[in-house]
Amino acid sequence: GAVGSAVATLASTTAITVITLKKLKAISYFEIMPKLKIAFIATFIMALMTLILKQIGVNFLINVGMSSIVYFFALVLLKEPILKEIKVFMNK
Repeated sequence: GAVGSAVATLASTTAITVITLKKLKAISYFEIMPKLKIAFIATFIMALMTLILKQIGVNFLINVGMSSIVYFFALVLLKEPILKEIKVFMNK
């Protein structure tokens, strides 16, 4: 049923992603994981906030909004480089 479909989708998507990344690295070397470190940390902080808000019974939409704000500020505090690029783009 649905679980089998989800597992098959996950497996095929993972396989395609791995194959694509290997082919791209053969053309031009790049690294993904070092650049995702800050995003993973910010995501963990946001997830903690989401769980805390859920446990204390905060409304779902308010939880989503507050968790999004926490994620953004975590990126700012961790000095995520992409924020500078977004700022430059927005000023054009």
